[in-house]
Amino acid sequence: MPQFTDPDRIAWLPLGPADAPRLAAQAGAVLRQVPWVQAAWLHGSVVRGERPPRDVDFGVLTGRRKVSLSDWDSARCAVAEALALDPDVIDMRPVDEASPVFLHNLLKFGVLCCEADPAARLEFEVRAMSLWCDFEPVWRRQRAEAFAAWAAGLGPVRTPP
Repeated sequence: MPQFTDPDRIAWLPLGPADAPRLAAQAGAVLRQVPWVQAAWLHGSVVRGERPPRDVDFGVLTGRRKVSLSDWDSARCAVAEALALDPDVIDMRPVDEASPVFLHNLLKFGVLCCEADPAARLEFEVRAMSLWCDFEPVWRRQRAEAFAAWAAGLGPVRTPP
């Protein structure tokens, strides 16, 4: 458990990709019991292993249901308890309306924790990949232009529509 005694210090969690299957299984056991969760993924730095994580990220498919903040918080706290972590290090977000880049990374790197509705999960994944396929050429062009501008010392540049 990280110690947050100094707000200017970053508290890293002693977790990495080797922990992902265990974390996904434990969180999945909890999230399967939540009626508004259609599917959930563990994602982020714990899964990718790019650096020690500061939090544990979950993306949750709700089927665009309106979920109260208290219900989100209850689910987050239940997952934290199952993982023996402080609730403040659990980042749980809806993925139903997320950006194409986020969805692409979620499906490419994320670990499926649970699926209460396989048909809804499949429909979501097909829609997410369709959004990504439509957006990817634009994203690659914008990214290349931004890198070229930064390399030329121009800083971030916005391409007019």
